[in-house]
Amino acid sequence: MEEDTKKTLVGCGIFLVFMGLLTWGIIWLIGYIDSLPNENSNPAISAINVTTDTIDYQGGWEKYVVARRNSSDYHISKKFITDSLTNSKISAAMSTPYVDSSLKVYDAAGLLGVSEYEMVQRRVKQFINSTGLDMAIVTTDFNPKKAGNGNQPWEEFAIDFYEYNDFGTGATTKYGYNGVVMAIDMQYRAVSVFDFGELYYTYKVARYNYNTFLDHIEPDVKAERYVDAMLVFVDDYEKEYYASVDAYNHKDENDAKTLKWILWIVFGSVVGFVMLCVGLPIALLKNASPQTKSRNDADDYIVENSFAVTYEDDKVIGSKAKPRESHSSYHSGRSSGSHRTSSGRRAGGGSRRF
Repeated sequence: MEEDTKKTLVGCGIFLVFMGLLTWGIIWLIGYIDSLPNENSNPAISAINVTTDTIDYQGGWEKYVVARRNSSDYHISKKFITDSLTNSKISAAMSTPYVDSSLKVYDAAGLLGVSEYEMVQRRVKQFINSTGLDMAIVTTDFNPKKAGNGNQPWEEFAIDFYEYNDFGTGATTKYGYNGVVMAIDMQYRAVSVFDFGELYYTYKVARYNYNTFLDHIEPDVKAERYVDAMLVFVDDYEKEYYASVDAYNHKDENDAKTLKWILWIVFGSVVGFVMLCVGLPIALLKNASPQTKSRNDADDYIVENSFAVTYEDDKVIGSKAKPRESHSSYHSGRSSGSHRTSSGRRAGGGSRRF
């Protein structure tokens, strides 16, 4: 009976492990599906109630802004936006400065001197030529955006500036329009960094390092060393990109090892489950069936008055069970730097007030 009980407990334990792994797999799959971009096309909108004139941008935007006056596409080049062009997307585009995307650096807030501007522009173009990605750096002291999509106004400005201008490489890839933007918003005194396309969805370039980037940028921004903050960001992101691509290239090897262990665990769980299904009924039937054993009565061996039994009662005084203490910690906040954009996709990044 004791041996059967052990087998039953072992089988139950293996079954619980199997169910736990199955539950974990389902939760992971749901999370993965949720992280995919929402690119479902909606029916075309028959009437667009949005003015085609651009906002009268203040500050230094007049040397960068080009009017959005094309009634068919509003100068929106990205397919995932134009496939389902809604009023909200057009409003987001119309409240975003449309610029010449070849410049890459847009100092509308006037934070850089001429030589500093040229230095940053050269460094950004070196980054683009080296990585094959796109990059934009923008400063502004005028922000017409409002909080939305779970983002603050300065975050909305940075994201929309990238998405509703002609930035991004790899448009024919699954997620497309790969690149990164850094924005310094002097109206709200905030700095933001975001990456897009394959950088977020596939390579996960900076998924856990946005705060590190901002930690490196913040001291220079607070000290008004804006050119240093921009150059530090380009250097940090370039290093992180190459590290992430290298890790992604070794992903198949790591996945193969992980899959091997998972298969062994699943195989063991299935075998344990089968043993439980077979062994438990047998054990129950065995215990329920009548058992015949040869036995002798005690009177056959005991000689009358040959021994006596003494009874002693040990008592433990002052004993009290103490429950084991358990500690739990909880973490809250935006997960993995993921931000929903007005186009319905996701970008990775974060922001910091200064």
